[in-house]
Amino acid sequence: MESHPDTQLIVFPELAVTGYQCGENFKDLAETATIDSTSIKKMSALAKEFHVHIVYGMAEKEEDILYNSQFFIDDTGVLLGTYRKVHLFDSEKNYFTPGDQFKVFNTKIGRIGLFICYDAFFPEAARSLAIQGVDLLVNSTNWEKPYDYDIAKQMKHDYYTMLTERRPDVYIA
Repeated sequence: MESHPDTQLIVFPELAVTGYQCGENFKDLAETATIDSTSIKKMSALAKEFHVHIVYGMAEKEEDILYNSQFFIDDTGVLLGTYRKVHLFDSEKNYFTPGDQFKVFNTKIGRIGLFICYDAFFPEAARSLAIQGVDLLVNSTNWEKPYDYDIAKQMKHDYYTMLTERRPDVYIA
């Protein structure tokens, strides 16, 4: 943070905490979306310490149901909410249940809409968020080479979009 003191938002990749290729282990690694969860406690402390908003992905569990989720923490360390991936890709369907809504979060830095990876391939994701008055679309992904640059070029919308993935050298805004 010392080299980027004006940073207001940090976005981690899809399933950043658990990893993407966990298979049956997702059920053991998943956390509930409560302030008592290990990752939320840690990320909340970091958000508060560095005065930044944080979006990060991990497997979320609610009772026996698993979701591919993003947790959104504000710059005071408060959990603003959770977004659950609506459009599951390929083998994700073996482990996760799809979410059912696209959410916009009101923050000090604007109205931020979240979606995850494959959601971006469906126009209703961005459209739904735009109708809700989003200022910034944030899509965390777990793309890999050789697809990352080609996909990123195709994903540019009429709205400001921030895409993150597991390769830290790629930034698209």
